[in-house]
Amino acid sequence: MKISIIMSIFNDKVYLKDCLESIRRQTFTDWECILIDDGSTDGSSTILQQYADLDMRFKVIRLPENKGLAGALNVGISKAQGEFIARHDGDDIMLPNRLEEQYAHLMVNPSIDVLGSHASIIDEKGNVTGRLTTPAIPSPRNIMKVNPVIHPSVLIRKSVFEKYGAYNEKLRRCQDYDLWFRFMKHNVTFANLEKELLLYRITDKSYTKKRYKYRIYEAQILWNGLRLNKIPLIQGIYILKPLIVGLIPKKFYENFQRFYKFKRTA
Repeated sequence: MKISIIMSIFNDKVYLKDCLESIRRQTFTDWECILIDDGSTDGSSTILQQYADLDMRFKVIRLPENKGLAGALNVGISKAQGEFIARHDGDDIMLPNRLEEQYAHLMVNPSIDVLGSHASIIDEKGNVTGRLTTPAIPSPRNIMKVNPVIHPSVLIRKSVFEKYGAYNEKLRRCQDYDLWFRFMKHNVTFANLEKELLLYRITDKSYTKKRYKYRIYEAQILWNGLRLNKIPLIQGIYILKPLIVGLIPKKFYENFQRFYKFKRTA
């Protein structure tokens, strides 16, 4: 088994079939998809089982109660048989060549441990509304400015998790940001393919998750990451960004966030 796709599912019924179909359409076929049903109550469980019955590469694990994203992903990683771990979310869509291109790139670049990509932004109806780009080489030099890796775009060598640990289950948000900081502490190497391999969905629901306490979490992660990686204190100014953004009125913030994400560049 080459690739284990790890997905945490919690009430993703609306978009789940399109998501799973995008996995089945991958040009790279040597994969398993571990679907962690994290206490869904909206009918997602039925869809997951339908796909497990349809294609034996889909494997469903049902958790008795909601563990949150980090806990669910850790369960999936612990069960993964693949040499590589691919992340994906239940409302996003993989382009057909995503796994093939990332796997091929890692095969010829054995020094790279974590490989992401750019993404197209889609709305509730699947319309492309923008583009999200990331630095070609995420590093301590740019990680404070913005999360330099799109979480559901990554392909990671499983050995990295085995050496340095997985997601912090105490965190309810920004688990990926925290993970990148910890990986960088151990000189794990990052890269992003400068092409769009993911349709990344941003909906009105995406904004309802941005509670102020999660802004505080993000600021704490930035502070801890700065200290962990001995990043120059001058970059500590970026710690204020999530705290300031959290004070912006909701409607204004939504418009700003759409523009910011769509225009974000390396």
